[in-house]
Amino acid sequence: MTSQELLSFLNGLGTDLDQLNASQKRLHESAQRLMRMLQDQAQVLASTKQMQETQMSFNLQYLQLQNSMQNENRQFTMISNTMKTKHETAKNSISNVR
Repeated sequence: MTSQELLSFLNGLGTDLDQLNASQKRLHESAQRLMRMLQDQAQVLASTKQMQETQMSFNLQYLQLQNSMQNENRQFTMISNTMKTKHETAKNSISNVR
């Protein structure tokens, strides 16, 4: 191999090395972007889990409120029916006296 061929070969290796370094840099940048995306995704998943837990808590509170209102409604209905019966009894008693 002549010195000219050797010099040309070495220049080609230098060019290949430069291209390899550029590719490595792009790969490193891509890996960093991927890591940031994965971190963002982990944060989104954590936020989603927290939102689901909060939603479950709200659902439980809503269910408790519904039960409380249902009990109150039953009590109101019971008192209303009792008062209606007392009224009708008094009304019938008055009608019988006349």
